[in-house]
Amino acid sequence: GMGLSVPEMSDLSPEEFTTLQREAGQKAYIEATKLIQKPYFQSLDRDDKKNKLSAIYRRNRKLVRDRIKYERRRTR
Repeated sequence: GMGLSVPEMSDLSPEEFTTLQREAGQKAYIEATKLIQKPYFQSLDRDDKKNKLSAIYRRNRKLVRDRIKYERRRTR
């Protein structure tokens, strides 16, 4: 599954965490939807597909999380 790490939850406020989940989820969903339509993706085995999709979700969470922290520093 797309599990969340404990550090990911512990260093964000509830509002920030909600933002992370929503925005990263939306971005990753759009990206994943495009990917799964590509013929090369269809040719991969199950593990490779899973790894590629997991990487998309991880990368998008990191991008949104970094932006949240950057904005937090700016507004303090």
